[in-house]
Amino acid sequence: MAGQIAGDRPEPIDRPRVVLFRANSIDSDSRAKKFALTLSRLGYDVVVLSAEQHGADTAERRLGPVRVIPVIMTRSQRDMQLHKLAARRRRQYRFLDWTSQDEYVTQVSELKQRVRGARVRAGGLIRGDGTGTSAGAARSPLLRPLLAAGWSARYVGHLVVLRGRMARWKAQWAVNVAHRLAWRRWDAVRQESAFLATTRGMLPEVEDYATSFAPVLDALAPDVIHAHHPAVLGTAIRAARRRRAAGEACRVIYDAREDFLGIPKQEQGHWRRHSVLVREEARYIRRADAVVTVSEPITVTLARRYHLGVAPTLVLNVPVDDPRTRADSPELAGTPTVRDAAGVAAGVPLIVYSGAVSRARGVDLMIAALPRLPGVHAVVVPVPHPHPHQGELVEQATALGVADRLHFCPPVGQDRLLHYLSGADVGVMPLRTGSANIEQALPNKLFENLHAGLTMVTSDARLMKAFVLDNDLGEVFRDGDPADLAAAVTRALANRRDPNGQHWQELRARYSWQGQEPTIRDLYAQLVPAPEPAGIELPEFGSLAVTEGIAERVPPPPARSRTEQRARPRFDPSQTPAVGLPYDQEGADRKAGDPFEDELEVEEPVGVDNPADAVEPVGAAYRHRPGPHPVSADRRSS
Repeated sequence: MAGQIAGDRPEPIDRPRVVLFRANSIDSDSRAKKFALTLSRLGYDVVVLSAEQHGADTAERRLGPVRVIPVIMTRSQRDMQLHKLAARRRRQYRFLDWTSQDEYVTQVSELKQRVRGARVRAGGLIRGDGTGTSAGAARSPLLRPLLAAGWSARYVGHLVVLRGRMARWKAQWAVNVAHRLAWRRWDAVRQESAFLATTRGMLPEVEDYATSFAPVLDALAPDVIHAHHPAVLGTAIRAARRRRAAGEACRVIYDAREDFLGIPKQEQGHWRRHSVLVREEARYIRRADAVVTVSEPITVTLARRYHLGVAPTLVLNVPVDDPRTRADSPELAGTPTVRDAAGVAAGVPLIVYSGAVSRARGVDLMIAALPRLPGVHAVVVPVPHPHPHQGELVEQATALGVADRLHFCPPVGQDRLLHYLSGADVGVMPLRTGSANIEQALPNKLFENLHAGLTMVTSDARLMKAFVLDNDLGEVFRDGDPADLAAAVTRALANRRDPNGQHWQELRARYSWQGQEPTIRDLYAQLVPAPEPAGIELPEFGSLAVTEGIAERVPPPPARSRTEQRARPRFDPSQTPAVGLPYDQEGADRKAGDPFEDELEVEEPVGVDNPADAVEPVGAAYRHRPGPHPVSADRRSS
C-alpha cells in the first residue's frame, strides 16, 4: 500500500490535496467515488481512504487517476468495551459471602456430616443402645446422661452453624440476582433513553476509526478533508486541527447524506447508539468549513437545527451520465439484466426494487400487492446479497401463494447497474412514510430508475411524490395500502413513459452527476481554488470501478529541502473561512472525561484521542515505526 504503481510517475505535489474517507469500504460507496473523480477532473490531487477489515489486502488501488489507500480498522476499543460490559454484568458484590460455589458446597457437606454424626451419637446415648458410642459409655448410668447432653448440644450447635451458613449464602445469592436483574432492567430502559450515553460506552467504534485513520491523515497532509459520515466527522476535524496547529491550512467538508435525526426507528438499530451518533453530528458540524447534503429540505433542516451561518450546499445523489454505462449502451449489449438474472421471459410484466431491505423500505408491502397483480413478477436486488431478511420475505410470499413470482437477484457494479435495471418494466420504491428523513428524501434509487428508463411507482412520501408527479415519471400510491400499490403498478404498466422522449432525456441530463459538478467546483473554489476549473467540461467522466494498481512497494524518495517543498499558506486564526462557520476554538465544546474530544465522531474515536490504542497495529502498511509514514513520501518535510 505504501508503494507506487510500477512505472507510474510520482504523485505531483503542486496541486491541492483532497482526502475523502468514510467508515466503510470504498467499493460500496458510489457517492464518494463520484466526488473523487469530479475533484480529480478539477485538477486536485485526490486520495480516498478505504476502511477495511483485518485480513484484507493492504495494496494501494486506483479509481482511475485517484489513489485508493486501504486502511485496516482496529477494533481494540470496541472489544474492550464489550469485555467491560460483560464483566459488569458478571460482577458479584460479595459482601455477605465471598466464598466460591465449590468451597460453599464443600463447607455445607462437612457441616451436614457433623450434624448427622452428633444426632446419631446423641440419639444412641439417649436410647441406651450404644449407637455411635462405645459400649462402656452406653452402659454407664452416670456417664451416659452427661455424654447425651454433650452430643445434643453439639448437634444443636452444628445445626445452627449449618442453617446460618446456608442463610448467608442464600442472602448473597439474592443480592447477585438483584444485581443481574437491575442490569437487565437498566439495559431495557437504555434502549429508549440517551441518559448517560457516552461515545466510548455506546459507540467505541468511533475511537477505533480515529486510531486507524489519524496517522494516515497526518501523513497525507491534506489541504481539504472530505468526511462522508458523522462517525468520522470528528476524526476529520481533529486531523485539520493538527494541521492548523502545525501552521498549515486545512479545511473540512462534511457530507450529510441523511437527516440522521429523522431516520425512521426501523432503521436506527440500537436507539441509544443512534442518539450518540446524532450527538456527534451536532457536536462537530459547526466546526466544518462547509456542509454538503442531498436534498433541499435537508439543507433547510440542518441549517435551522444546528444554527449554521451558511446553509449546506445541495449536491444530489444522482448517477453519472456516461454513454458507456447508459441503459442502452452498445458496449453493454448482451450483458444480463434483472430479467435475465431472474429467468423471466420477455413480454412478462416485471417490476423491480433495488437497494437496502428493511421494514422502513416497504419491500413487504410490494410482496403483499402481488396477489392483486396476476401474471406480474417482482425482482428484489438486495444489498447485501443474500440479505438476512430474505428468508422472512420468501415466507411471506409463500404464505400469499406468490413465491413463484418473487425473485432475488444479486447486485452489480455501478458501471452495469443502469443496464441491469433496464430489463424491468417498472421501478417500485415503496418507502414507508412518516419519518422526517424519508419525507425529505430523494433517494439515489429514484434517479437510477430515471436513468434506467423505468416508469416509477413510489409511495406518497412528500418529496418523492412531488418529484414523480411534477415530472410525469410514474404513479404514486398511499403508503401502507397494498391494494393501492397494486392499482398504481397496473396503471404504470398500462401507461409506460417513453424514456427516449425529449422530456425524459432533459430530465436525465439535469439529474446527472455531471449536472452537479459546477456546484462542487464552486464550493471547493471558496476553500481551495481548483487548478483546472474547466476539467469538468471534458466529456469522459471515468469508470467507478476500483482496480488493482500497485505492483510493487518502493522506498520513499529522499526528503526535499524546504526550497523544494511546495509553498503552502500559513494558517491565520484571525481569518474566517469563506464557506461555513468560523473555526471554533479547540476544546470549546469538549466534555470532561470524553475520550475523543467529541463524543461520537469516528474521527475522534476512530483513533480518537486514545493513545493506548496506538500500540495496536492499524494495518500491515501502517505499523508504528521510526521515520515518515510511507504514504507521505511525496510530502515529507525535511
